[in-house]
Amino acid sequence: MREDTYIDEQSAYEFITWYFKKDETELTKKEFEGCLWFYDNKNKEYVLRKKYTGQYAIPVELFDKWQNHLKSKIIEPPLGVIPKWLHDEHRVKDLKAAINRYLDNNREVSAEWIDEYNLLVKSIRDRKSKV
Repeated sequence: MREDTYIDEQSAYEFITWYFKKDETELTKKEFEGCLWFYDNKNKEYVLRKKYTGQYAIPVELFDKWQNHLKSKIIEPPLGVIPKWLHDEHRVKDLKAAINRYLDNNREVSAEWIDEYNLLVKSIRDRKSKV
């Protein structure tokens, strides 16, 4: 027995449009007892059928292929940059950890690190006080 996935009319239209185009498949549209069927002549299978409830049924395997096709068309926007305030907070933590590691090993801490740390702490404190 075949397992089906049920979809609405708009999704059925989108699915059948995709199915027609995917392999230039020749489909036969039939009506049996008031229900609509699409039959793939090449693969000898029903690919879409309208049920009495108004829902449309697609074999699970075809539904999965269609969903994978839709996912492959999604274009994600290019990755931007981390917001400055978040970068500064991460940088403060990194500087603090590096300074502490140097102090724990009795090493000389770069004056540039301390200056940058102090500037970032002041900037973060000022930004938080404005909010």
